[in-house]
Amino acid sequence: MKDFILIEFTTVQWGMVVLSAFLIGVSRSGLAGAGVLVVPLMALAMPENVKTSVGLTLGLLCISDLGAVIYWRKNCHWSMLRRIMPPTFMGVVLGAMFLDTISTNVMMGGVGVVCLAMMGIKLWLDQYKANHEMPTHWLFSSAIGVLAGIVSTLANAAGPLMVIYFLAKKYPKEKFIATSVWFFMLLNMFKIPFLRKMDLVTTSSLLTNLVLIPVIGIGLFVGIKFIKYIPQKIFNRIIQSLAAIGAAVLVVRSFMY
Repeated sequence: MKDFILIEFTTVQWGMVVLSAFLIGVSRSGLAGAGVLVVPLMALAMPENVKTSVGLTLGLLCISDLGAVIYWRKNCHWSMLRRIMPPTFMGVVLGAMFLDTISTNVMMGGVGVVCLAMMGIKLWLDQYKANHEMPTHWLFSSAIGVLAGIVSTLANAAGPLMVIYFLAKKYPKEKFIATSVWFFMLLNMFKIPFLRKMDLVTTSSLLTNLVLIPVIGIGLFVGIKFIKYIPQKIFNRIIQSLAAIGAAVLVVRSFMY
């Protein structure tokens, strides 16, 4: 019966977890970059067992994914998802295989560096080559998908990488949001059996997730109301700024434990 209890947190830890649940809701409503602070925030809330925070965060993500997909079920770029999801699932399998051997901190730091590098390249191309296009070769999409699957399994940290990838596709705001929420729902649902097998998703973590559903709902509501009034250019700048902050936080976070 001891498994049928909530994860025990101090008041400060609960505050950090509740804030994370709210940010996840906001991020899944359309402001994808808003969730990039969740990974380090949840890790700080559970410093004694950082990997357990991965399972708890996954449950919050899955709940918010379902709500977001219901609202943003249209405008998804399905042909792109059909290309990138298989290698992403492969990345999940690889990440699960090495979860106990690869340092989560090293992986998060590497993701942060990759994201910052991609942002730098994109900004340079936007300034000097206004008509550039994202590489369309299947190897490029496959590499992005595998990397996203690996880092998502290890630390739920694929957000900044995929935000930059989707932004570089130059999708309209609605297509950007719809494609990203479908991508992350499929990815996160696929991860559940692997993390469950490793006891990172537990009965206690799921019960804690259920308690936080109202907070996620509030985040979704706030984000949906806010996103309607943001012009496309400002939307892109906000997402880029949040992704940059998140990538920098991942790099800093990798040196903390």
